[in-house]
Formats: sequence, structure tokens, C-alpha cells
Amino acid sequence: MPNEQQAEAAQTQKPPQAQRPAPEKSGVFAKLFGKRARHASPKEGMFERLHMYAELLSFIALIVATPVALLEFHKHNVESKENNKKERITVAETTYREVDAKYTEFVKLCLDHPRLDCYSVSEDHPDPPLSKDEKLQQKILYSALMDVFEVAYVQYRTNQHDLDQEVKQIFEEQWQGWDTYIRKFLRRPAYCSVYLDIRDEYDTRLVGYMDAIANKCSAPPDQKSRGSP
Repeated sequence: MPNEQQAEAAQTQKPPQAQRPAPEKSGVFAKLFGKRARHASPKEGMFERLHMYAELLSFIALIVATPVALLEFHKHNVESKENNKKERITVAETTYREVDAKYTEFVKLCLDHPRLDCYSVSEDHPDPPLSKDEKLQQKILYSALMDVFEVAYVQYRTNQHDLDQEVKQIFEEQWQGWDTYIRKFLRRPAYCSVYLDIRDEYDTRLVGYMDAIANKCSAPPDQKSRGSP
């Protein structure tokens, strides 16, 4: 009986299953250097390895190219900002030179005629008084100064539509000096007289600005509408 029971137990007992080999990883490195690559036929292995090498090289190239592209992008942004800054500085310098050239011409005339009261600080009573010819020269000189004021006003106050904030700030600082200079001359009766005579010949925006600050200038009744914007 024990033998029969042992036989029945042996028949019912299942044989142990054979252990399956672990699946080989399918990554690029496994395909290139794994068991499958080692046991592949020469022809099959060559083409497969070439394909895998190409994939690997593409992957490496992508890894290398990404930081390079980021560096180039950063460099381009830095260069673009520097170029924009240079352009802003160029605009400000060009405007300054143009206005300064007109002012320099006026200063040269003043040096040739020192008695005509064209200095920043007024000399209301020259000694001796100005002659008739000197008074005419003074009118011509003040007319030239009006040209300078017009150039300064147009450049610093009206050409700001396409400028960035930095250049606008530079222009505003430059204009403050011109505003002070204009106000000094508008306090002089001799200059006021010339201004009221010729203001209808100039930019109406400049005339409107100067009329608003010319507190001591009063035009005769027949001139009050002349040159008004």
C-alpha cells in the first residue's frame, strides 16, 4: 500500500516548470553590446549595429546641440540689446550735434558783436547805448537765435514718437536747459519786440509754447493774432 500511495502521489505531482530566461533589454546599448548583438550573424549584426550607431550618434548630437543652441540664443539676445543701446546713443548724439551746430553759429555771431546783449545774463543798459545800426544788427542776431530755438524745440520736443524711454529721458534733460535759456531771453524787451515781429514765420508749436511762457511780451492789438498756433 505505501508503494501504491507513493506512486499515486508521484503521478499527481506536477513536474517543476523550466525557468524562463529573463528577457533581454531592448535599449540602444543592449542592442549594440548585449547577448543578441554577440550571437547575431555577421551580416545581420553589421546592419543592425550600423543602425544602432546612427541612433546613438543622433542622440549624442541632440544632447550636445541643445546647450549650444541655448548659448547662441543668449549671445544673440545680448548682442541685440547692445546694438539697440548703441542705436539709442547714436540718436541722442546726432540730435545733440545738430542742435549744438546751430547754437555754435549763433555764439560766433555774438563774439563778433559783444555789445548786442546775446549773453545768457542780460545787459539791459549798454554803455554807451546801442546805435541805430547796432539795434538793427541786434534784431538780425535775435532772428538767428529764434532759428536756434526752433531747431532745439523740433528735435527735443516733437521727434519722440518712435523713441524708447531712455532716449526720451535724455531729450527731456537736454530740453530743460533750452527751456531755461528761452525764458531768459523772453524777459528782455529787445528780444520780445523781435519775437513778436517774426513769430509768424516759425513752427506754430514753438510759437504756442513761447506765447505760453512769454509773460512780459505783449503784442500790439494788430499783432495779437499773428503767429498764434
